[in-house]
Amino acid sequence: MSGEHHVFDLAEARRLQALFARRTAREAMGYHELAGFLFAVAAAPATVQPSEWLDLLLEDDPPLFTETKLCEEALPLLLALHGVIERGIDDDAPALPPDCAPRPGGRANLAADAPLSLWSRGFLDGHDWLSPLWEAEMDEAFDAALEAAIVALGFFAAPGLAADFHREYGAPDEALEDMAARLAAAVPAALATYVELARELGDALGEEDGEV
Repeated sequence: MSGEHHVFDLAEARRLQALFARRTAREAMGYHELAGFLFAVAAAPATVQPSEWLDLLLEDDPPLFTETKLCEEALPLLLALHGVIERGIDDDAPALPPDCAPRPGGRANLAADAPLSLWSRGFLDGHDWLSPLWEAEMDEAFDAALEAAIVALGFFAAPGLAADFHREYGAPDEALEDMAARLAAAVPAALATYVELARELGDALGEEDGEV
C-alpha cells in the first residue's frame, strides 16, 4: 500500500501535530508518539491492516476529535505518515520521520517534550500492542538482538526507564549521559536491526505455517 501515499514532509508533520493538539482525549498520542507507534506497526513481523490501527488511534471514548472535519483532515495525514515509514522499511532504509531527530547531547532527549522521547513512548506502545506477534520460539542470539534494539529505541521514553536501562545494560563505568549519547547516535542502526529481526521472525512463522 505504500505506493498510494505521497511524500510526508515537515509541513505535513506540523499539520498533523497541530490537529492532534486539538484532540478531545488529552492522554491520546501526539504527532511524535504517532510516528513511533506507526514504526512499530509498519515493521511488525506480520501485516497489520490499516483498519486495525486506525480504529485504535481514532476510535476513543471520549471521541478523539469532536469535530468530524478534524478527523477527516487527520486521516490522510496518518496514512501518509504510515506510508513514508513503510516505504523506508521496504527500501531497507528505515528512518525517523520529519521532526523526530535526536537533539544534540544525549540527556537532552530525555526531556518530556523532546521529539525522540515522545517517539520512543509511541514506539514502546506500538511494540507492546503488537507483542503477540513477537511471541515465538527463536534462538538466544535473536532474543538478545531484539532486546538490544528495544532498549535503544525505547531508552528515551522516560527518565525513570532510562535509569533502569542504564543500570541493567550500561557499560561498566558508563555514565547515564554517555549511554544516552551513545544510544541517540545508534538509533538508525537500531531501526534497521528491529526491521531485520521482524523480517526474520516473519519468515520463520511463514515457514511454520507452511509445514505439513
